[in-house]
Amino acid sequence: LPLTYADAPARFGTESVSFFNPGDSFIQLSYSGISAGLSHERIWTGPAIYNPLIFGNNASGFFHGYLTPEKPIDTGVGKLEGKWLWGGLRESDYFDADSTNNLRYITAISLNFTPDLLPWLNVGVNRVYTSALHNGGVQAGDLISVFRPWPRQGERGEESNSPDNYF
Repeated sequence: LPLTYADAPARFGTESVSFFNPGDSFIQLSYSGISAGLSHERIWTGPAIYNPLIFGNNASGFFHGYLTPEKPIDTGVGKLEGKWLWGGLRESDYFDADSTNNLRYITAISLNFTPDLLPWLNVGVNRVYTSALHNGGVQAGDLISVFRPWPRQGERGEESNSPDNYF
């Protein structure tokens, strides 16, 4: 079954392993109430205490850029928070021998609303979109793919090197 595979090797080959990991680091610029940044932080989002549904912090972070309000936006009836991110995901060297599927692109949006009358209530919505990186890399339309109502032809779990499947 395709859903039973996880990129969690028990042993990283027969050679010694050495790599650099920037940890939970980020750099952020804020201007006029909007913050933009580059990050390698782990992300925790989704309705869970132990096992979040969208992103979890049980693994290393990944390189990504983001836009977010500097502070929650007061809508008059509550506070609205959000984050829009784009990043790259890389498969480990020990998952499979297929080098054509090692890189993936990810974009996600997370919105959270807290009503003033019920300050203990948080209502959130998250959407994540991933796709394989092909020969052309990330296309301009990929940056907003998380806002599309449905995947384009060829994107629903189908891997293809055809440029026709980008748009």
